[in-house]
Amino acid sequence: MKKGVSVLILLWPILALSQTGGLPLGHFYLYQKSDGQLGGESGGVCYGAGQGVVVQQMGIWVGGISSTGSVFADIFIDSGRNDYDYGPMIHGGTTRPDPYDWDRVFYITKEHIDAHIQNPGVIQEEVYRWPANAPDGAKGPLSPFVDWNGNQIYEPQMGEYPVIEGQATILSVFREKQTQRSGSGGNARGLEFKKFDYIRTDSQLVVSRLLVSNYSGQRLDLVVLGIYAEVVLGSGKANLMRSMPDLDGVAVYHNGGGDSIFGQQVPAFSLQWLNRPASGVMYIDEDDNPITGFPKTEVESYRYLRSIWRNGKRLTYGGNGVDGTLMTTFVFPDDKDPIHSDFPWTEENSGRNAGKRCILIHTPPVTITDGQTIEYRYAMAVIPEAGQQIAAIRERMMDIKQNYQKGDLSAVHAIRPLSGSCLVYPNPVQKGRTVRIALTEQMERVQAQWIRMDGSSYEPDVLQSDGQMTLTAPSVTGMFLMRVVTDKGVTMRRIQVID
Repeated sequence: MKKGVSVLILLWPILALSQTGGLPLGHFYLYQKSDGQLGGESGGVCYGAGQGVVVQQMGIWVGGISSTGSVFADIFIDSGRNDYDYGPMIHGGTTRPDPYDWDRVFYITKEHIDAHIQNPGVIQEEVYRWPANAPDGAKGPLSPFVDWNGNQIYEPQMGEYPVIEGQATILSVFREKQTQRSGSGGNARGLEFKKFDYIRTDSQLVVSRLLVSNYSGQRLDLVVLGIYAEVVLGSGKANLMRSMPDLDGVAVYHNGGGDSIFGQQVPAFSLQWLNRPASGVMYIDEDDNPITGFPKTEVESYRYLRSIWRNGKRLTYGGNGVDGTLMTTFVFPDDKDPIHSDFPWTEENSGRNAGKRCILIHTPPVTITDGQTIEYRYAMAVIPEAGQQIAAIRERMMDIKQNYQKGDLSAVHAIRPLSGSCLVYPNPVQKGRTVRIALTEQMERVQAQWIRMDGSSYEPDVLQSDGQMTLTAPSVTGMFLMRVVTDKGVTMRRIQVID
């Protein structure tokens, strides 16, 4: 776990291909907060040897209609305008202290998990303190894990471990603020969020899985989720945006030339939905403009989530999106608009000046019943040296979409277990007696390990014959974890040794 409101996590080195091979240019950084949002004094996403800022702030917007017909909205713009707080929702009275300090970012890698699988008797802090078990009064489990005995309790001392995707996972558990709601200015309804950021160290990509749980005691209708990002790409003086409706995404790119922060190495940034379609993209100006400026109320915040300006006027096709007559939901989609594709509309021909871009991309509305959890997946990518090359940006976004559809972006990092019906008998077993494990076929690799509750372990001799493995139980009584590894996978069983 990482302590603090804002945490820097080094994700991966960036390599630029040249005639002389791969040359390290620096690093890509993610500044994650304990309330699930990205941002801080150094920015939210940084890139390159000079740590130029790509994204200043990035966070979740959600809004809908309550059972009484009133509009609600939770938004994040920056630390001063934020409707979220860290930690899960607590329901009713509690009798036990919360074992977790939720003002943290939980971070674990496949190396941590592999080490635990190979030697479960030595539990690393990242594995031991992973927040799978819910604290008293909260709903759980909070995150997936390998549950060897099926009791829905995370027990790393029994060889259990988190299930993650990618090379590393960042987890934030957060909820609506009950008081001091400085974003939309409205009241909390009872939403809890679990955000898993899966790091793909080989492709400058972060795939996020967001679980939205409704604990409001009522049905919420027309619920829309949006991702808000303030994209600067270094100095933030020459940036433009482009909606990609056919790819369910949006990109921000550099409008040519160099940059005072990045030099000539100016990346592009893309953001796209994976498991749901995009229903619209909006820009928001960093001012109090009554049409395009920052929202001040729940109604204004929700309007943006429905591609409606602050004053209630619909987004229109062409120009700056304000003064036209043809309604649409995607701003600056070129010729990819699902409604108006007969003439291109880009920011280059809109009359707007290039600069920092505040973007909001949202999904179609859904109904979330009380107690229901909805899953959203989206991806953000830094596209090195893309600059203003729209074709290269689209190619990368298409690649991300296709890889997700093929299942390549949701591969789970976990050792494949043997069949859950693997029969181990007898259990309990008398000390020093024989334990048998039924097999369905002959195995080339067979290895066993007895693990004591104090973490110490030893490997007994294992025999394999007549469709079963046999090994000798420990010579002392107590509760043990038996770990068996074959060429077909891994299994663990809790075994009681008696007199």
